[in-house]
Amino acid sequence: MIKNCIIQNKHEKEVLLNDDYVIREKLADAMKEIDNAQIKVILGPRRSGKSVFGFLLLKDRSFAYVNFDDENLLKIDNYDLILESIFEVYGHVNYFFFDEIQNLHQWEFFVNKLKRRKYKIILSGSNANLLSQELASALTGRYSSFEIFPFNFSEFLLSINETISNDVMAIPEKKGLLLKKAEQYLIQGGYPEVVVDGLNPRNYLGTLFDAILFKDIVMRYQVRYPHMLNQLAQWFITNFTSQYTYSRLRKNLNFSSVLTVEKYVGYLENAYLFFPYENFL
Repeated sequence: MIKNCIIQNKHEKEVLLNDDYVIREKLADAMKEIDNAQIKVILGPRRSGKSVFGFLLLKDRSFAYVNFDDENLLKIDNYDLILESIFEVYGHVNYFFFDEIQNLHQWEFFVNKLKRRKYKIILSGSNANLLSQELASALTGRYSSFEIFPFNFSEFLLSINETISNDVMAIPEKKGLLLKKAEQYLIQGGYPEVVVDGLNPRNYLGTLFDAILFKDIVMRYQVRYPHMLNQLAQWFITNFTSQYTYSRLRKNLNFSSVLTVEKYVGYLENAYLFFPYENFL
């Protein structure tokens, strides 16, 4: 079972490496660090391009790729079996790219063991919590982290083969076309599969939203009241510029306690679904 998962991941890697991708703005800085001993951590929302970013980092090197979004790999108790299967499928490699590593129970022991054996390790995760307390306490030694979000506007333009000339703001026609592209970007967003593959934004983002709620929050944190979590997330979607307090949310949404509201808001933030803006007056 493990070997079959690794084989499937290897096939996925080979397919993705043969495609053309938008070069992300953070790639140049990350490339400068690819060969040092530090663990590299790629963080960001689901489907924002973390895997592709990792592939671009490693495309000129021999590396093994394992995606822990596969439930079959999460049933394994002996992680040496994973390592054994990797070398059986890939042969000898010095670089490991572990995708969605936060899904693996006690992943830090597995990763630290490989680091002690002098392997180069790249991790990806869809939970911002990995950027703070989990990474600080889990990884021995220093690490480098990179947050990858959906395309910004310049990456969006690059992905649709549009360039901005220096005189764009001085020539009405060029300025008008740029404003039209800006409106398109604001409406559909910058998720790579929407922009590059032309997927329907409403359907795509709705499905992605449900996946993040279930996989990155409900399953990860064993949320007891998923319907309340969904209700809270829907409130943020429809009131995204509104001020709120935890006590007001508790009252309006019929939560049992302010503590539960605060905890659920933290889950949504850690999953990169929402970014609260705090007022420091």
